[in-house]
Parts: sequence; C-alpha cells; structure tokens
Amino acid sequence: MAVSHVARGARVLLAAFAATLAPAPVAHAARPTFRHVLVVMLENRAYGDVVRSPNAPYVNTGLMPRYATGTNLYVTTHNSPTAYFILAAGKRYEKGDGGSWAGSCATATAVCSTPDRSVFSQLRAAGRSWRVYSEDQQTACQTSAVAKYWPNHNPALFFRQLGPNGYASGGDGTCRQWDLPFSQLAPDVAAGALPDLAYLIPSNCDNMHDSCGPLSNPVRQGDAWLQRVLQGDTVVYGGLAPWAQAHDALILITFDESVATDRQTCCPYARTGGGGHVGLWMIGPPAKVHQGGFRFDGFANLYHLFRAIELNFAFPLLGHAADPGVGDLASLLIDQPATIAVTPAATPPGGRVAVTGAGFPPGASVAIHLGCASAPCLGFAIATATAGADGTLDASFAAPHGLAPGSHPLAWPGAWSSCPAPWRRHSWRGCRCARRGRSLLAPSVRRGGSSIP
Repeated sequence: MAVSHVARGARVLLAAFAATLAPAPVAHAARPTFRHVLVVMLENRAYGDVVRSPNAPYVNTGLMPRYATGTNLYVTTHNSPTAYFILAAGKRYEKGDGGSWAGSCATATAVCSTPDRSVFSQLRAAGRSWRVYSEDQQTACQTSAVAKYWPNHNPALFFRQLGPNGYASGGDGTCRQWDLPFSQLAPDVAAGALPDLAYLIPSNCDNMHDSCGPLSNPVRQGDAWLQRVLQGDTVVYGGLAPWAQAHDALILITFDESVATDRQTCCPYARTGGGGHVGLWMIGPPAKVHQGGFRFDGFANLYHLFRAIELNFAFPLLGHAADPGVGDLASLLIDQPATIAVTPAATPPGGRVAVTGAGFPPGASVAIHLGCASAPCLGFAIATATAGADGTLDASFAAPHGLAPGSHPLAWPGAWSSCPAPWRRHSWRGCRCARRGRSLLAPSVRRGGSSIP
C-alpha cells in the first residue's frame, strides 16, 4: 500500500473467495503539518550582513547552531511591500502582477488595495484564524503610520475582503478583529489563543530597517529583538522558540529584501533583476523540523515560503505559489510516518471494508485501488477518501464481487491513475500488473478456508 504522492509497495491482502481480510498496518513518509505557523519579517539586510557578522551575535551563536537555516533564499524585487503581499497572496501587486500599486502609497487606500483572495480569507473560510501582530501599532487594523509602525509592512490592510477599515466599508470584519498591536501577542500565547497563522512584524527599529538608539546599529538592534522574543521572556517565559517546539508551532524568519546594491534573484538564479540574497531560519518541534545547525543550500524564493504556508493548511495554492517549479522548503522538514489499518479481519464479497489512517497531509485526496503491490503499478479503483484537517482518514467500500480466488492487495497510489507504459494493467478480475510479461504479484490461493501462498 502506498499513500498520496509517495508510493510504497506494502500489501494489504483481501481474500476474494473465502472473504478473509488480512489487515496489515503500513506507513509512508508525509510532509509534517503544524498547529500554528508564525512568520517573522525583518528588513533590508543581505545574507552576509547578518551571517558571520559580529553585529548579530544571537543569530550566529544562538539561532543558527540550534535550528535550521536556508542559505540560498532570494527575494523577487526591491520593493518592500511586495514581499509581504507575496507571503499573503502569492502576488507582488507591482508591474501588472495582480496590480501596479505596491509601494506607491504610504498606506492602504481604495486605489492601493485588492479584492483578491488571500491566505487570510482562506483561513476564515476554513473556520481557522489568523493574526497580524505589529509593533508600535496602536489600534486594530490601523491604516495610519505612527512611531515606527509603517502600514506598508502590514499586509492584511490591503485586502478589501478583510474590511471594513479606513478605506473600505465592506468585508468580513476580520481586520478589526485580528489585525492587532504586538502587545496582544503575549496575552494570546498565555491564554492558549494563538491563531493558526500569525505574522509578527517588528517596528522599523527592531526589524533592522532604521538606526535607533541606544544601539544605533540596525543589525544589532534586530539581533537583540530576536533574542528577546525567541529566547527571552518578552512573549512567553523561556522564549517563543522553545514554546514553539513544545506546542506544534513552526516559526519562519526571513527578510523583505537585501541591501539596495544586491540584485540577485532566483529561481532560476540570476545575478541581476531581483531583490537580493537574504537569510531564512526555521524553528519547530524536533520531530518535524531539522535542528542543530541544519543547512538547506537549495535555491528558493518567497513564493516557496508562501507555498509551504499554503500546504500546511491544505489550501488551494494562490498566485505564484501554484507555478511549476516552485518548491515548498520540504528539505528543512522531517517526513512524518502515516499509519494505516484495515478492518475487519473477515469480509464476504459485497461486505464493507474500512480503511483508517492518521498522519496524512490535511485535505489530501486519496484513491484506493485493488491491484498491484508495487509502484507505479495500480489496479482497479474502488474507493476514494479525503484526509481531514487533522490528517486522519476514514474510508469504507464494498469488497468487490467476482474476483478470482486469491489474495489481492489494496494499493494507495502516487501520481499514477493507471499503470503507465511500459506497464500494463490486466482485468481487475484477478487484478495484477506486469512488465514485459513478468508478473509482479503472484496471488495466493484459498481453498477449504485456509490460505495457501
């Protein structure tokens, strides 16, 4: 049996003649999912401005040795608000990519906004929750700048579906409910009210954007903020990083763009035309996220990061997250075993057979085939099932009539809907698949109530 897009050759045998089912738990590797995803966005620093810099002692001696680092993340353009929009809807909203207004307004307006769907509206529609927690923000859904709070770093303001707000009279009301000052983060964590998805937006003093006293060093200021939030008691006792590891939360830390002179991009990689090379760090439960200084050196951009967020919630991919070639940063994660069980142990032809499982990607659509035991070979499709939001599966189907005597495997296919050439699928009666005339499955034969392999 195999699951979803990772096909396996384990077998669950259905005896057609004497109607005996031999249940066998099997496992496959599945992308892990998280109860909470937290995105921290920093500003305007190249990878080399931070990594190995004496101005970032926490990043280099605390963050990188303990957690996972993406070493080759490149930003799409030098236009700061576009990075926030990419991580909310998969579009830049500049140069015709969903619009041409990003960065041209000091705040969200009727002109500088979009009616598009976003991950925020997807979460609301799915009965889930989101928050934006912004430092120096004074009121919910604030569209005016104050202190070191800049509305262009608050992506939720720009999606009209989330209104009403300072420029839109309609919407679902979530901006005024869930777009909040950073001071609300600690109480939400303490109350067990952290949402499914949260964006943590430091002020322009703490995100490495501006030079502010008393340190008067943007990189050192941002590094100190990361240490206070992730390892100090600012948000939760002991630090947000250990809390995330213990509470099934994933923390993603990256930048909106590099320094102005760095115009590298990918993917594919190019030395010019982009927003530069920046850092990426990932923190989560040790069983789900690589730890201990793990490095992922593959090329990635912010669309990859947004795709990873969308996949965590099993949402239809928005914007460029759905483009061919856009990855999902799975190399930073640890595949999780999914378990499957088949019951009952004896079923007459036409009787009900139950397949249950856990640990699947939420919302994964799975076809159950009666046929070949080895990937990519599949037999007759007899049932389909969809994994729930918690990754569990519960399918039921009738044991087919008319099967030849013998034991037949239930296959959980990958990307194949039938045996592709040069594989060929035989009739589902005595279903088996062969390549170049060689049988892959020799069914056992049952006589007199006993199984004879």
